Amino acid sequence: MNDIQAHIEQLVSEQLAGTECFPVAVKVSPNRVFVTIDKAPAITIAECAKLHRYLSEALEEQGVWEHRILEVSSPGMDEPLVVHQQYTKRQGNKVNVKTKDGIEHQGVMQLVAEDGIELLKTRIYKEGKKKVSEETKSFIPFSDITETKVLFDINFRK
Repeated sequence: MNDIQAHIEQLVSEQLAGTECFPVAVKVSPNRVFVTIDKAPAITIAECAKLHRYLSEALEEQGVWEHRILEVSSPGMDEPLVVHQQYTKRQGNKVNVKTKDGIEHQGVMQLVAEDGIELLKTRIYKEGKKKVSEETKSFIPFSDITETKVLFDINFRK
């Protein structure tokens, strides 16, 4: 991580401290600074704009914006979960979890602990002419997770 990125991360954390908002990611490239923030239940455009103004002013004198543009945004709906607060925010939702062993797990994220998540998986199969539903719970440590994405299903209710 370079000095500019570390400085921006520090500024973002300081600005969001004491609010319900939390930082998700700061990415710095030669021509762009991209900051992602979130909040439960949802981040607003006004909150993104406020952080944008703050960062623009705070870094103006350092020449950061001479060759870079600044973007402050919420994470997209199809973006993977990155920080613990996002997992907590999405507890109760259907998710697809990829683990280091290459397996994909789908289920309802029932519990978010410090060290991992608990999924409630539902398997539906036929037994004769009847449909049978079987539910199992499994705990997946964060250390085994490579990606978690929320599955949006208009028929699913928390």
